[in-house]
Amino acid sequence: MSDEAVIGAWAPLQVRLFRALWLAGIVSNIGTFMHTVGAGWAVTSLTESPAIVSLLQTVWAAPGFLFALLAGALADVVDRRRLMLVTQFASMVFAGILGVLDLVDGLTVPLLLGLTFALSVAGTMAGPVFMAVTPELIERPLIPQAVALNSISMNIAQAAGPALAGIVIALAGPGAVFLVNALSFLGIVFVVRQYHPIVDRSLPAEHVVSAMRIGARYVRHAPRLQLLAARVVLSIVVTSALAALLPVIARTRLGATAGEFGLLSTAMGVGAVAAVWA
Repeated sequence: MSDEAVIGAWAPLQVRLFRALWLAGIVSNIGTFMHTVGAGWAVTSLTESPAIVSLLQTVWAAPGFLFALLAGALADVVDRRRLMLVTQFASMVFAGILGVLDLVDGLTVPLLLGLTFALSVAGTMAGPVFMAVTPELIERPLIPQAVALNSISMNIAQAAGPALAGIVIALAGPGAVFLVNALSFLGIVFVVRQYHPIVDRSLPAEHVVSAMRIGARYVRHAPRLQLLAARVVLSIVVTSALAALLPVIARTRLGATAGEFGLLSTAMGVGAVAAVWA
């Protein structure tokens, strides 16, 4: 790549607020991937049932199917700054409760599943609004580079998060991982407080139900988007079994330590990153 191309790829980071949000997002994403490893190790400490262990992956993924349309509509209708703050505070609280419960030996399977589901709901609600904010921070010609940088952020977290989680679990247990995840939301809260959304008051306010209906209609008449969605669903169905059963296999079949389980999870993340860049 030429020097100009390289500079262009990183150009969105010259925007102070986008740069701050991007860096905070890396930390938060790392915390999220640490949580998945910590939760997987915690559930195998509470039960050896493959069905229950797999259920953890189900409650983590379910909100993405159940509430994605609602989350996208809310990102268009409500105050984006407020929605981002509420979802980040909620995520912080849920992760913090998990950490405290584990540290005081009060964590049970229902509590782990319920709080993991609540944490995933908060993350699902936050996803679309953060994507919607990017065009407000970045000039239109630089939006593709900004989207690419956000993907890089996720790739970094997917590779680094599980490895760090394995180290933390080995040193202090999964409860410490949950607390680290809770702290990882602080950076985003601090940055979002500096963000002031652009509000177009020349148009009437849109209702959530109307926004959901418009979104569904758009997908119904967009064959290329339907094909992309079908591919994503197929990919999730094929790969989710491994992610769901990896904790119980690592612990009961392989006799892996917490650090080794972290490395196994890291290998999945590194493989995903390699597949993207291949």
